[in-house]
Amino acid sequence: MKNYQYLNLEQKMLRIRRKMPTLLKRFYNDEADYDFATLDDIYEAMTPALNKYGVNFDIVREIPTQYDESGHQTYLVLDKDDYWRYEADVELCWTNADRPEECRHVTIHITGTNEIPDKAHGTALTYGLKYYFRNKFCIRQVSRKIRIMLSMMESRVPTRKIIRQGRYMEKKKQ
Repeated sequence: MKNYQYLNLEQKMLRIRRKMPTLLKRFYNDEADYDFATLDDIYEAMTPALNKYGVNFDIVREIPTQYDESGHQTYLVLDKDDYWRYEADVELCWTNADRPEECRHVTIHITGTNEIPDKAHGTALTYGLKYYFRNKFCIRQVSRKIRIMLSMMESRVPTRKIIRQGRYMEKKKQ
């Protein structure tokens, strides 16, 4: 039987970071005239690595950080320009599945605006998590144009070349 080496949560997070692919930015809707990767793209890239290393991610709670006219804490405030602004501190928890008592709590601040209250909340949560994950796991993004250029450049490199002593050298035919 193989010896199993237990990894602590930080060791697992480092390995997960190494597994993160470069995400392709795509055009997703008519409201944005630029390419971007969605939160779903990030979840799709993260999930296999989280599963492989046994790390769970949970949203524990949201805490309002704004106040209404009466001085009560609230998530939503209607701005002067008739946009709803959702603002909160979100507590996240990373748990080592091998040792469930080992967990890291993180708090991020989220803000989002929209003409519709529910969409303001969705915008805040989506953008907050998206940028948190991108920074946490150093997730790179490239546009379609750059991806096409890179693949064209890669196809021009002869396959018989190998890296030796810091430069390309031809591999001798046998």
